[in-house]
Amino acid sequence: MDRRQSPRFPVHLRAECRRSNDARRHAGRVLDISESGLLLQLSERIEVGQNLSLKIFIGSDISKSIEAGVQVVWRQFNKGSGYRIGAKFIHVPSEEMIKLEILLKHLLNAKTHQGLNRSPRLL
Repeated sequence: MDRRQSPRFPVHLRAECRRSNDARRHAGRVLDISESGLLLQLSERIEVGQNLSLKIFIGSDISKSIEAGVQVVWRQFNKGSGYRIGAKFIHVPSEEMIKLEILLKHLLNAKTHQGLNRSPRLL
């Protein structure tokens, strides 16, 4: 049985994250996303329970991104592709939540009308 309360949508979005105690940003990919969390692929090892500042790029313009705080819930190492990290949203400012809701609505519409064969173009 799936314990998730929100549907997840497969995506392939560029992301950057940083630990709360570190100024360095680490590049990664968001592989799926929902209202409550996401699946992140990183080359960097991140500990379960770690809080991260995350920036998800949802469009070609640098301003088209979602910034949020997440907490690592689980981690799995895959040889050749790095770490897959399950994370839940813990802090999403209201203006960022609006962008997240628009993205999710777009993904739902794309899945409903034509199937999801490519990364979304949102804004």
